Formats: sequence, C-alpha cells, structure tokens
Amino acid sequence: PEKERRQLQCDIGTFLGSMISLDANFEPKPIDAAIGQLYVSDTSDNEDSNIGVASLISIATSQINNAGPEFFSDRMQRTRFASWNLRAGKYAAEKSSFRAALHYYKHGISFLGGDLWLEDTYDLCLKLYEGAALSSSALWGESRVSMYANDIINNVIFEDSLLAEYLLIGSLHASGQCKHSIARGLAVLRRLKIDIPITPSPEVVMLTLEQTEKEASAYNFSQISDCQRRVDSKTRNVLKLVDAISKSCYQIASPFLPLVACTTVRYSLQNGVCEESISVSLSNQNKIFL
Repeated sequence: PEKERRQLQCDIGTFLGSMISLDANFEPKPIDAAIGQLYVSDTSDNEDSNIGVASLISIATSQINNAGPEFFSDRMQRTRFASWNLRAGKYAAEKSSFRAALHYYKHGISFLGGDLWLEDTYDLCLKLYEGAALSSSALWGESRVSMYANDIINNVIFEDSLLAEYLLIGSLHASGQCKHSIARGLAVLRRLKIDIPITPSPEVVMLTLEQTEKEASAYNFSQISDCQRRVDSKTRNVLKLVDAISKSCYQIASPFLPLVACTTVRYSLQNGVCEESISVSLSNQNKIFL
C-alpha cells in the first residue's frame, strides 16, 4: 500500500541520515564555486570515504524525496528535509553534476512549500534558490535561471539579491537581450551608488578614463596587493555582475564598455582586489582593444 511504502522510504532515509549525521550543521562552499569546475579524483586516503559519504547523502535524501513532502505534516520535519536537499545539491554541484544538483534544490524548495521566505527559513530558501539558479545556468536553462533569479529578487533585501541579479543579467545576454541586460545591470550598479554616466558621449568616456587613471596612479603595488585582504562576498558578486554587463556591451559594441571597464578598476581599488577583479579587468581591456 502507498502509505506503507512511503513510511518505509522515510524510515530508510532517516536511518541513513542518522548514520552520517546529516542533520549536523555544515558550511557549504559558495555554490557558484562549483560552476565550471571539473571533478578530478585524487589519491588521498580520504577519497573513498568522501565518495561513500556523498553517496549516502544522495541515497538518504532520495528516499525522503520519494516519500514526498506531503507525507510529512510537521513543519519542522519539512524544513529539516529541505536542508538535506540543500546538502545533497551542494555535493552534486561540487562534482559538476548540475542536473542532479538542480533535482535536489527543486525538491528542497518543494519541502518548504508554503513556508518560503519566512524569517526562520529565509537563509535556507535563499541558498536553495541560488543553487537552483546556478545549476540551471550551468545547464543553459535560461528560462529557469530567470524564474529562480526573479523569485530571489522579489523576496529578499537588495544586498542579498546581487548574485541573482548577476545570473539574471547573464541569462538575458545568453538569450540575445543585450540591451536589456546592459540597462538592468547599469540600474543595479546605480542602486549600489556606483556612478555610471547616463550618456556615454566621447567626452564623458575620455573624462572617465582620465579620472580612473588618476585614481589608479595614486596606489602603489603594495597598496593594491594589500586590498586582497579586504574582499568580501558582496565585492565578488558586484564584480561578477560587472563582468556580465561587459559581455553584453562587447556583443553590441555599446559605448558603455569603457565606462564599465573603469568601474571595475575604481570599485576594486575602493573595495579590494580579488581574482574576479583581475579577470574582469583583463577581459574588459582585451574587449576595448579589440
């Protein structure tokens, strides 16, 4: 019978979960760090153990998912199993298994059901939606990226929406909506109090380039290197967003491209230098020269 089957799946899932302490607190890597990485096996002593734990997490969570969120009437239980799906999705994404990751993130969202974006589920919900959007991006599912990103943007405070804005702007670029991508990106930068001239005339571009060169020349190498110690997640997300804007600018030869490139330099000097700022700066420099 259906009820007994679901109960058995629940029992198997919770038993396996208890074996590997699936309810223990954990700090997942930033989910986007997994995007684009290939899983390369090593010869460490812990390799087999890590693979075994990841497999058990997947099996335990899948058993719970097969039972279905409607089988659990207790809100705390549903939230608990939503967090299991977050963890399973994180492990799948780390192995570049983004289709499986998306599967778990979607199940995690379904377990939260009507409890989305409440105070006590806010962080969990944000991570699940970000994971779903990032996994969809890796799978070139632009419509899903837009759906998940917009859900985040419409339900969180602005500071927590920067990763979603980056993904949404990237999806607009990928779908050929470059002008819309640029307009949205510039609007986000202006909300961050980053000054981008409204009219990118040649005179404005030259003035901005001169001001940027003047600001950059005031720093020596050691000062720029020291900026690396101050970089936070907000800075990284802003720089990713700038990179997404610059791709659309280059695609349609927008006069905003040099202004966006200057933004990268000035924002990095003010907020910290990291690998994102270096890669974005080099990319924009090449685009300008081309």
